[in-house]
Amino acid sequence: MVELPSSEYEKRHFSQTFRVQGTSKTVMAVLTSFARYPEWIDDARECTIYARSENECRVRIVTPILWFTVVTHLVHRITDDSMSWCLDTDYPNMFRVNEGRWHVRDAEDGI
Repeated sequence: MVELPSSEYEKRHFSQTFRVQGTSKTVMAVLTSFARYPEWIDDARECTIYARSENECRVRIVTPILWFTVVTHLVHRITDDSMSWCLDTDYPNMFRVNEGRWHVRDAEDGI
């Protein structure tokens, strides 16, 4: 096992842009269809919503990695055009950090 010092660990951020066909509303509907994640995310074997409110969804994701199974509990905060997530600290998680954000917008060129 390798542990990175926190200063190095915290520097590992990246950003990437994807172009997909569909309106931003359609893309957000797909991104927030948590129960369907196993249909289109290869490593998601199970995805269960265990709590939901107006702008928040708590999701349990089961992922096989090598010879063991990883269970991750994430809190997703959802708006009309974005979704952010972080670990749910009320549950044990294998990872120290799992956070990110999707920001969805229609392309300016209409394509």
